[in-house]
Amino acid sequence: MKKLIFLLTIPIFLLLASYTFDISKSKAVGPPTVVDLSDGVLTINGVALVKPMTIQQYESILGKADKVYPLSNTIHTYNNRGMILYQTPGEDEVLAFNMYYGKAKVSFMPKNLFNGTLTINGLTITPDLSESEIVKLLPQYNFVESYGYKRGAYMGMYVFLNYDRKKGKLKYVNIGYNLEGD
Repeated sequence: MKKLIFLLTIPIFLLLASYTFDISKSKAVGPPTVVDLSDGVLTINGVALVKPMTIQQYESILGKADKVYPLSNTIHTYNNRGMILYQTPGEDEVLAFNMYYGKAKVSFMPKNLFNGTLTINGLTITPDLSESEIVKLLPQYNFVESYGYKRGAYMGMYVFLNYDRKKGKLKYVNIGYNLEGD
């Protein structure tokens, strides 16, 4: 039940963040991070994360977060990586994380942009790749509208794409467990 409540609160954070972005400002800094999601297997910097994905697994790869916010989800912010992790309060498990391609104006968001490489089933995701291109090139994810954006699921993992509709630029990608079934 906690996981379901946790997953239901993620869209609230996603919607809040979607209205507070400035794509044109900020830059990517810090060590590059390589994220790959292929056929339900998530690897970061060449290390496969094993389900359940725990905060300890993420920290062994990314190091400790720059800031931890104990909100309805415990949010671990990595300023120089342009990433945040969503941890269920009172548990070690991390069910989702975001990579930011646009600067957010919310206190728990990273100060810098995602500076690495994100690949999903062989497709390198960049901020200039359009939403329709990603949907077309990743048909196995069966993307649907979710909170005004695109969400797809495949082999136990989901991908949520949040775009600046006016500029046609990717703001962030949210990846996590798909508890709703594929």
